[in-house]
Amino acid sequence: TPQSNAHTTGSDILWSGTPMVTILGDKMAQRVAASLLRAANLPELVCKDVQEYEDMAVALAVDGDRYMDVREKLEMGRETCPLFDTPRWVRNMEKGLEMIWDKHVSGEPPAHIDVPDVVGGPTMNPPPLPKRQEQHRG
Repeated sequence: TPQSNAHTTGSDILWSGTPMVTILGDKMAQRVAASLLRAANLPELVCKDVQEYEDMAVALAVDGDRYMDVREKLEMGRETCPLFDTPRWVRNMEKGLEMIWDKHVSGEPPAHIDVPDVVGGPTMNPPPLPKRQEQHRG
């Protein structure tokens, strides 16, 4: 729906190789499908308004070759696109947590951070816990 879209269902749809079309909204819940499509290397399926959305949906429905091209792109990218690259997601999440931890340890107040994409390499080690937290670790 325009108010809340995609989330896990959208990920499952794309994993199955099924094209998905969306309209880019203003709020986070209205932008999930757009984020998923971009991470699946299909930004062309993100529409700016209802008319473009309808045109894209009709085009995919009536043009079998275009529809199959999108399906093939999804299926071929399933193992390589950022959306389904779990180790990459983990590395990026770990990098973000490390950046947050570094801010905390240096005494900086909580703030927005931009996490650079960590495209390769092994999973990062977590930062060491301060002595008082190590004692409470079970």
